[in-house]
Amino acid sequence: ASAVQMLITAGILEEIQAAIEAKADVKSKVSSNDTTAGYLNGKLIAGTGITLTENNDGADETLSVINDDKGSTAISTHEITYDHSGLHNQNTDTILQKIQNLVAPSQTVSAESVASVYSSFYDCQIFLADKTGTLDSVKLWLDRNTLNLGSYGDFEVTIRTLDGGGKPSSTILGTSTVAKADMPASGADAEVTFNFSGVNVVAGTSYAIVCRQEADAGDGTNSYGTYGDGSSPSYVNGSYGFSIDSGASWTLRADRDLYFIVTITGTQGQENIDIINNGEIKNNITVVAGKTIDGRDISADGSQLDVAYAHSQVTTGNPHSITLTDLSTYDHKDLQNLQGG
Repeated sequence: ASAVQMLITAGILEEIQAAIEAKADVKSKVSSNDTTAGYLNGKLIAGTGITLTENNDGADETLSVINDDKGSTAISTHEITYDHSGLHNQNTDTILQKIQNLVAPSQTVSAESVASVYSSFYDCQIFLADKTGTLDSVKLWLDRNTLNLGSYGDFEVTIRTLDGGGKPSSTILGTSTVAKADMPASGADAEVTFNFSGVNVVAGTSYAIVCRQEADAGDGTNSYGTYGDGSSPSYVNGSYGFSIDSGASWTLRADRDLYFIVTITGTQGQENIDIINNGEIKNNITVVAGKTIDGRDISADGSQLDVAYAHSQVTTGNPHSITLTDLSTYDHKDLQNLQGG
């Protein structure tokens, strides 16, 4: 009887092995009751190569799982693959990274004449704010063509939002004016500063510097000159533009930029800076007194030698004898000094 059982068992194993090698379905009874469609004991049964029979006839239910043959001796092999490539680690995490690696908005080449500003002829320069805060000033390189001040208007600069086409809109965030008498004369072009107050800007948002003569004064003879880079502009976050109809429409030109320097004071807590990028500390970190990491005070005051590890002078015996409560806070050189070495 024992030999017969062994032959039967061997025959069953051969059948199972043959089924696996042929990548056939192997079925096993999983329930003696009917099951709700797709569910077994309240759990969804699904997946590639998995089939749960559901005849709703009161008979046994079976689960079929397709096994791929992984070798001649394999009876059942299951493989689970994990893709770890997208996981964060200390070398890839970025904390408070700058938006688009923003740079201070400026272009400081002033060697070439760009255009004339008078009457309905306006100039503009598009720029990208590098901080969230208040725009304090704009510097431009300018001159006045003639000495006939009576025919001029003061030089006016406005900061504007952009329309849907990336051109100056009619929305003015702030205005600054320099009197015509204070403008550099022809042949003496120079940097002129326009100060602003209450102009709020957002990091990563583009704005326009718009130049005109106040009240659209002046004419082709009595005009202001703007200067910048008219041949190889290097500012990549904006471009120069002009209008011949008092700002009703604009033409942008990528082949030139005005000379300009925009100063923005960032609002505390709103600046976007790299603190940790690719596992490296990129900026100084100031810690408020009493703040801790894992219970250890890391502020400037707290980083001093802990009181618990301080050394004390022995009051009797050798005056150079010192008792250390914890040697781990001193290096070898410190110990030599403490021992009178």
